[in-house]
Parts: sequence; structure tokens; C-alpha cells
Amino acid sequence: MTETTITDVSYYGVHWSEEGVAYLHQGRGAVNFLSLKAPSPFNVRPASRTPCNHLFPVSAPVPDPRHWEAFRKMATDPLIQAMLPLPKPAYTPGLYFIEDAGNELLRPLYTLSRLSSPLEPIVKPVWTIGSNSGMQELGRTNVQPLVYTQLTYKNSGMLEEMKDLCYTSRRNIILTGSPTVIVTQPVEKIQTKLTIEDFDRLSQMPLENLGMMVLKRHMRRDEDPLGPLPAKR
Repeated sequence: MTETTITDVSYYGVHWSEEGVAYLHQGRGAVNFLSLKAPSPFNVRPASRTPCNHLFPVSAPVPDPRHWEAFRKMATDPLIQAMLPLPKPAYTPGLYFIEDAGNELLRPLYTLSRLSSPLEPIVKPVWTIGSNSGMQELGRTNVQPLVYTQLTYKNSGMLEEMKDLCYTSRRNIILTGSPTVIVTQPVEKIQTKLTIEDFDRLSQMPLENLGMMVLKRHMRRDEDPLGPLPAKR
């Protein structure tokens, strides 16, 4: 029997083997969704020794079609797209800004954060973040966004730092704040068209389960992780 070579990696989330099998690494080990019993060829050694901050329900059942269809219709919205628990493509910016002067998106962002099953909040006011902790968070996982809120023009230095770091960040970064913030490339300015009623409906959905299904279908190489569910056999 050929001995498996174990490769050390520095972050949690999805890692692809040479055979094209995706493994989801989180606090309780690693799983694939191809029914393969082979152990993961990866070993996570976090650079900052911080624990994994997501616990996806890997044994969750297939979502109810009514929930899935309602969710996938709303998932075309740019804000939900940025918050999906999908691996961020390497060397892409994945840095977004959305105006929210009154901090009205805070509760909706907390709701959408459930898509990546966080163990600790991933939505944080920018003034609570130190430079070292912020850099550590960027490399913690590749399947969970990071959201900093309440930006103003006074945070221009932090924004410039994010522009430099975003290409090597493992995570999407969503920034919210004042319209006085000057937004230039590579930051992508987005807007949400979701209504209060939409967010109320989302808050009542099993978002942890729905997020797991999106990620699972990506790891199985489905052409569209948000496509219609297969018909029951």
C-alpha cells in the first residue's frame, strides 16, 4: 500500500488533492463529499495558532426545496454573493465596500454570516480591530468572509492596507460605512437590493444548512452550486 504524503497547510477551509478531491478542514478534522474513506492528505498548522472559526454541519440533510428555491432567488444579490461560504480564488481582491452610514445592515450581516457557521462573530466594528489581529484573520480560512463595519474617512489608512493585503487574503473582505469613504480599485463598491422583508425571511431560513449545501456542491464540482436541486430518485 502506498503511503500517503501529508502536506502542511496554514489555513482551514477547502483544500484540493492532486487527484482533484476537495477536503473541508475545520476544528473536528476533515471530510470530503465523494464518499471516499481515504484520509485527507493535508494537515492544518495555522500560522497564528488560532483555532478554526467555523463548524459546518457536514451531516446536514438536503435542504427543503422550498427553502432552497427561495434562497437561490435572493442569492443573486451582490451582498449575498460576497457572503457565500465559497473558497476565494487565489490572487483575486475579493474586497467590497457597501455604504451603510446608519449601520442599518448590521443585523442583516449577522444573519448572512450564518451561511458559514461561525463559532465567533465575523462581523466586527472596524475600531475593534488591531493591525496584528486583522492580518491574522485574513489567513484563517478560505470559506468564510470577514466583515468590518462603521468605516469613515478616518479609516483611510486601514483601507489602503486592506488594498495591499486583499490579493493574498484567503477570505472575502466586506467593508461597510460612511459615504465619505473614498473607494477606488481594487475595492468593489456594491449595493444590496434586498428589502427588510427579504432579510426577515432569510433570518427564518436554516442558513447554516443552506450554506453547507452551497459549499458541498462546489466541492463536488457542480457546474452551479446555486442551481436547482436534483430531482428525487
